[in-house]
Amino acid sequence: MRLFIAVQLDDSMRDGLVSVQSHLRAQGLRGKETRADSLHLTLAFIGEWSDPGQVLDAMGSVSFRPFPIRLEGLGSFGDLYWAGIGDSEALSTCVRRLRRSLA
Repeated sequence: MRLFIAVQLDDSMRDGLVSVQSHLRAQGLRGKETRADSLHLTLAFIGEWSDPGQVLDAMGSVSFRPFPIRLEGLGSFGDLYWAGIGDSEALSTCVRRLRRSLA
């Protein structure tokens, strides 16, 4: 089973990303767009893992509190486009704790 841990985005962020996709399409870019309900922020990519319970245990050992994030910039890897996230100490701390627990 391929696993990753992600944050679901709120409606305004999803709407903003869908708008960016529409803008790119209007500029003539073609490809497979991510559906709005699948847009997310990956915190940790785990990959193939046979026991999701271990991952859930690691996640359960890390406290999560809501924190603000903002979209900032666009980039690409070849023909894959991504949206950037602005600096957030709360997000960095959360990811660091989560990855330490997963290790």
